[in-house]
Amino acid sequence: MPKKPQSATATPNPRSPMPARVQEDAEQRPVAVTLYGVSVPIESIEERWEDAGDWWKDNPVVRVSYQVTLEDGQQLKVFRNMLTGGWYQVSYGTK
Repeated sequence: MPKKPQSATATPNPRSPMPARVQEDAEQRPVAVTLYGVSVPIESIEERWEDAGDWWKDNPVVRVSYQVTLEDGQQLKVFRNMLTGGWYQVSYGTK
């Protein structure tokens, strides 16, 4: 059965990756994230892990993910696509 197309007003899946503006240090670790046009410093990196998903496909995903706590207490998961260099945000919520 074909998938039903999403309407233009459909609520996006909060777990879907969205492009993110992330400032990184010399070792490519995130140090700040731009949210709503404001750069918010990262207070701490809670967890770091590497993932190589869909390695069997033509466009595999190779990424380094970080669970971080921002200076304002919010928690955020970001990852860097190691093939393209792009940063993505996965979730944003309260502590």
